[in-house]
Amino acid sequence: GTVRDVAFFDAIVENVAAQYCVDMDRIFVAGHSLGAWMANTVACLRGDVVRGSATVGGDSAITDCAGPAAALLSHNPKDNLSPFKSTERAGGMRTPENACAPEPDPAEPSALSCARHRGCDGGNDVVWCPHEIDTDHRGEYYPHVWPRGFGEEVAKFFRSLP
Repeated sequence: GTVRDVAFFDAIVENVAAQYCVDMDRIFVAGHSLGAWMANTVACLRGDVVRGSATVGGDSAITDCAGPAAALLSHNPKDNLSPFKSTERAGGMRTPENACAPEPDPAEPSALSCARHRGCDGGNDVVWCPHEIDTDHRGEYYPHVWPRGFGEEVAKFFRSLP
């Protein structure tokens, strides 16, 4: 499980950094569903390596984190493939870990009903987006969807981090 997954992440970072010019202060992770679980877990356990994470519909290992990492979390409350409460819990872990203000402010993108916890240590804000988009790119009902436009928001979020 988790130990192998994190060791795999460590090996990827080490291998890529050995072959390419990598800004080790700008390492990001993203994922959807089980990939969100992986990204949330890595962002927590390797918060001393990961600058930020962005996830849709996924949980996290429940453990002490290695340091703050900015987080953008999104999930549809109607999602029946991944419990909504799990993403709420993952965001709830990041907010105190990052020493954020407990009460969030409305944030962009408003189409995803986002709220941002500001004032976090090192600019590691936590953004929570309980979106209500429940159709896929074909217009079929699928609340476990990666929301339209979320990839662009992820890129904006990562670029905005100090």
